[in-house]
Amino acid sequence: MNRVKVIVPIIVLIALAVGVFLLPVSAQDAVSGGVLRAATDAEWTGLDPHVASTISSFVVIGNVVEGLTYLNDNMELEPLLAESWALSEDKLTWTFQLREGVTFSNGAPFNAESVVYSMNRCLDPATGSGRVSAVGGADAVWTAVDDYTVSVTTPSTDVTLPTQLAAASTGILHADSVTADGTVVIPIGTGPFVIEDLDGTTSVRLVRNPNYWQAGLPYLDEVDLTVIQEGAAREAALLGGEVDWIRFVDPPSLSALQSNSDVVVQVSPALAYHYIGMNLTREPFNDVRVRQAISFALDRQQICDAGAFGVCTPIQGPIDTGSPWYFDYAPYDQDLERARQLLAEAGFPDGFEMELMPTSTYQDSVRQAQVIQAQLAAIGITATINAPEWAEWLELEGNFLF
Repeated sequence: MNRVKVIVPIIVLIALAVGVFLLPVSAQDAVSGGVLRAATDAEWTGLDPHVASTISSFVVIGNVVEGLTYLNDNMELEPLLAESWALSEDKLTWTFQLREGVTFSNGAPFNAESVVYSMNRCLDPATGSGRVSAVGGADAVWTAVDDYTVSVTTPSTDVTLPTQLAAASTGILHADSVTADGTVVIPIGTGPFVIEDLDGTTSVRLVRNPNYWQAGLPYLDEVDLTVIQEGAAREAALLGGEVDWIRFVDPPSLSALQSNSDVVVQVSPALAYHYIGMNLTREPFNDVRVRQAISFALDRQQICDAGAFGVCTPIQGPIDTGSPWYFDYAPYDQDLERARQLLAEAGFPDGFEMELMPTSTYQDSVRQAQVIQAQLAAIGITATINAPEWAEWLELEGNFLF
């Protein structure tokens, strides 16, 4: 057997995540005011919307920062900080008419200048943002046409730009959010909440933005968010009355909680996917045949059933079934003979060794890695599993990918 030791960061494969939310029954009727005690499942890894890359970060950021557009519950594009937009005849310039009368939580006015500042910050290589393509690409030029009109010109047609701006990750920051060294510790946005108290990466108090532009919102005066990483502990905190709402329920607990009359369980497509991440510049994963062999080795339904207890939908591409852009892309149904043939063609007839790296913070990823480990063994690939905690996983992922 060829001895090729490769670390593969893994968030696990092509299973549609399902968000599960719980609330005490007494909280079903909407009532303005009050404090929501909430628990989430993972520490945030920074609160800079233009740099953060984890869902755990946007659990916080999404309450503070808003984008020009947004996607409603039916995944339809709607105005938010921009009231309307239009594409030029040559299909190279988008023009956005901004909403007037909006202020940042610090009382400063929202206007074209603040939009151009935020977009240029995304484009600035010094920021290290992963949102460059989402704001038009490296050569995009954002311009303040007047106080409430902005335009962006791109080298080639970008018909999806308004949709890509429908996220806090391309949201509008006030310049005072950014420290002298270019980083953001506490973002200042136009969203419904303001960060009042931040305790590292495990606890934050969000209070109502007194300047919020949408009348009657938010309903709550305050959200106290804490991190409880272990699923059973989160559920115990909810059932014991220590918190009112929790994000993410471990799939094995779902049925029991759904039958509990004291809680309400809300299940919805997460508009996300789980995947195996590989560094394509490293051997043997720089060979497309190796990657294809791994794809043909996998039984995605088994990964879903055994790894996530069926609380997922097997897919073979990055667009999940809850999206209006979903299409039936499925060229990699399990085919072990084809997988072995591809490995032999790539020079690995006896397979090789690799390491899967889920994180112990997300036990579903560990269970799915175990299933993948067994499936890869069938084509001669020996996979070991290393499951560090979340903070170490993030550090290791960066080392392995670059």
